[in-house]
Amino acid sequence: MKTKPRTQLFLGFFFLISLSVITSPAFAGEEDSLSIIPEQRQLSFLIVPYKPMMHLSDADNDLARYSEMNQQEVRNQLRLGLLKNLNTKLVMEYEVKIPDQDFVESDDRDLELIYNSLAFGEDTVYPLKANSKKDSMHWKKKIFKAETPTKKTIDKTYINVDFYDQHLLSDLATKYRSDYFIFLNELDIKTNFADCLDLALKIYQRELKVHYSVFDRTGKQVFGDVAVVNFPSNSNDVDEIIASNFPGISDHIISSVKEVTKSKPIVVQ
Repeated sequence: MKTKPRTQLFLGFFFLISLSVITSPAFAGEEDSLSIIPEQRQLSFLIVPYKPMMHLSDADNDLARYSEMNQQEVRNQLRLGLLKNLNTKLVMEYEVKIPDQDFVESDDRDLELIYNSLAFGEDTVYPLKANSKKDSMHWKKKIFKAETPTKKTIDKTYINVDFYDQHLLSDLATKYRSDYFIFLNELDIKTNFADCLDLALKIYQRELKVHYSVFDRTGKQVFGDVAVVNFPSNSNDVDEIIASNFPGISDHIISSVKEVTKSKPIVVQ
C-alpha cells in the first residue's frame, strides 16, 4: 500500500493492543481533563483485542491439522490477524501517524488490568439512536438482574462487556489520551451441519462472528454489535480464512465507528 509522504502509518501488527491516532477534526467545546490543547486536537482510538479465553470454535482441529499448527497457534494467528486487519482498515479510512506512546509494548500490566475488570453477558445489539441514554452502569444492572427482554426489543444479540471498575476507561483515556475504545469481545466459529453445501464432499457452512463494543472516553457505551461472515468448512487454511473473512469483519466494525463519530461526536479542546 502506498503511503502519503507526510504521513507515517502505525499498523500495530505486533502489539496486542494498539493506540491509533486518527486525524479527524475535533472542535473546541466543553472542557474536560483531556483537553490540553486550547483550540483543536486529533481524535484517538484504543483497540482492545478479545481475551484468549473468548475464542470459541468447533473448527480448531480442522484448521490446526490443515495449517500444520497446534490449536494454540491457530488461536494466536486468528487473534493477531483480526487486529492487523482492523488496523489496516483504520489506515485506509484515516490518516494514521505513529503515536507518542504504545498501549502495550514490553509491559502488559494495563492489558491485564483491563481483562481482570471485564464482565461478559448477552445483550441486544446497540442501535444508533439520537435519544439513547444507555451506558455501562445501566447495562450492568440489566445483566446482573437477569432481566428478560421482550420479543419486541430483540432483533439480534451479541456478547457485550461491562467493567467492575467503572472508572477504568476514564483513567485509561487520561493516560493514553484516547477518545474512543473499541473492544473486540469474542470470536466465534461455528459449523452449521444443517446447512450442507456439498453432501457428497461433506462441506458445510461455517459462521464466523466477532462481537464488539465501542465506548467513549467517559466509559459510556456508544455502540455494540456482532460482525458476521460465512465460509465453507473445506476452507481450513488459517491465512486464507484471515485474508478472505477478516476484511469484511473489519469493514463492519469501522463503519460502526464512523457512524458513532458522526452522530455522537467527542467534543474536545
